[in-house]
Amino acid sequence: EAHRLHTYSFFYTLSITETVPLMTFSDQASSSVRLRHDLTVARVLLWGCVAGAVGVALRYGLIELSFFRASCEADVLPLWCWPRRILTYLFDFWLFGAVSAVCAAYGVVKPESPRAAAMAVIFGAVGLALYNAGPASVGLVFGLATLARQRL
Repeated sequence: EAHRLHTYSFFYTLSITETVPLMTFSDQASSSVRLRHDLTVARVLLWGCVAGAVGVALRYGLIELSFFRASCEADVLPLWCWPRRILTYLFDFWLFGAVSAVCAAYGVVKPESPRAAAMAVIFGAVGLALYNAGPASVGLVFGLATLARQRL
């Protein structure tokens, strides 16, 4: 069964009788899957932005602030210096960038796993802010590409 489609112009009325097929059940199912995937991608991008903002806050609020740096280089360390020290060890050993790149590689090999691509995007955003720009950018780009490829 088909419906007739009528289009109208601003200056004159033009009636075009074109048949438009009705949406079938499989079209509705694929559109709902696509909508769910779009929401998943939007959620991953939102979490990636939040993770990047947390990374920037940690970088400029805890690591590079001169007060924290000077007090954490003293002989007697205050208690709040240990999270800063652990964080600096994590980015000294490229943890954020390496995790992002490994998750992206897993997402490329197994594209049906959106969690790997999401982890690549999240760790890539943190790694970009916390001095792991090389491998984190690779993981971020391939994670986004994997998410985009799943939609097609």
